[in-house]
Amino acid sequence: MSTPDSIKRMLHKRKENGRFRSLPKHAQGIDFYSNDYLGLAGNKELRTSFLEFLNENKEEYLFGSTGSRLVSGNLPIFEEAEAIFSAFFKSVNSLLFPSGFQANLALFSSLPQKNDLVVYDAEIHASIKSSLRQSNADLRSFKHNDLDDLKQKIRHQGGEVYLVVESVYSISGDLAPLIGLTQFCAENNCRLIVDEAHSTGIYGLEGRGLCVEMNIQDLVFARIHTFGKAMGCAGAIIACSCELRDFLINFSIPFIYSTAMPPAQVYNMLFHLEYLRKNSHLISQLQSNILLFKNKAIEYEMQDRFSNFNHILNLNIGDDGLSVLLMNNLCKNGFLVKAMLPPTVPDGASSLRIIMHSTNYIEEIDNLFLHVKKLF
Repeated sequence: MSTPDSIKRMLHKRKENGRFRSLPKHAQGIDFYSNDYLGLAGNKELRTSFLEFLNENKEEYLFGSTGSRLVSGNLPIFEEAEAIFSAFFKSVNSLLFPSGFQANLALFSSLPQKNDLVVYDAEIHASIKSSLRQSNADLRSFKHNDLDDLKQKIRHQGGEVYLVVESVYSISGDLAPLIGLTQFCAENNCRLIVDEAHSTGIYGLEGRGLCVEMNIQDLVFARIHTFGKAMGCAGAIIACSCELRDFLINFSIPFIYSTAMPPAQVYNMLFHLEYLRKNSHLISQLQSNILLFKNKAIEYEMQDRFSNFNHILNLNIGDDGLSVLLMNNLCKNGFLVKAMLPPTVPDGASSLRIIMHSTNYIEEIDNLFLHVKKLF
């Protein structure tokens, strides 16, 4: 059967403007582009201990949950893990999901009701924007991290008001002004929801997230903690009240009608969490590398090209073609980085995203700057 002409035109246009995407082959080189911030995904000690556990595990179900959690799939490990995660992330309760995307879909497609208002940061992740469009709520965005613009968007005639932000933004790498946002919510009767995908495992004691680091977790209506970034595996939880957990179990279509994640994945999440708790020096090493990167940027007189110095760094370029050229040149020299192009970023805001890890060496960071400087 032939492909519709409309689809062909869309693909052709994407290729014409140089923004066509294709799946890359797994590259070899120095990792400055993955979300494996602490190196747990490839940690040999962690892998060996987990595989030994799987070999010794005598439970009947390990690689298949057999059904949704509302039918046959609610195996004991799920509720055991949720109790552990709730305690770790300082939450009253929590609910497990196989990925951060599915957690966002489950929450944002079902929670906001007709006549409710959802105001979200303009740089919020695409998974949240897409999920919100499946709700019946009034949706409005406010300028990134701009509390003054946020105030202008809170004009509502009734229903609940939800404010949605990321604690650390996946594109720009900057932090949300969480203290100001909690104060704003208290003054305006809003419920704050924070996606902690890029702060889980990095901020807060033992990686409990930025909300816990700032001790505002009790002022946040719901938090999404994903394990596919710094935690180095897969899965997510929504940290929430008992009532919100019950609501999701009863009304969230993505939760109700999905086969539960394999129990082996839940065990994997627990293993990675426990490993990080025993090796919190990895977090300190990451922070040291971020500081080293900042100092190198100053040394090479490039500090003004970076909007912030966090574990997610963006070398501001502006031009799509130049961003791709720099990425390709660096990759040829063994440095794995990623060009950020529209529509992921606004037109004219193309950049080179550089991800810092606890496993990067001083020499690697220095050599990266040497090569970047040559290309400018």
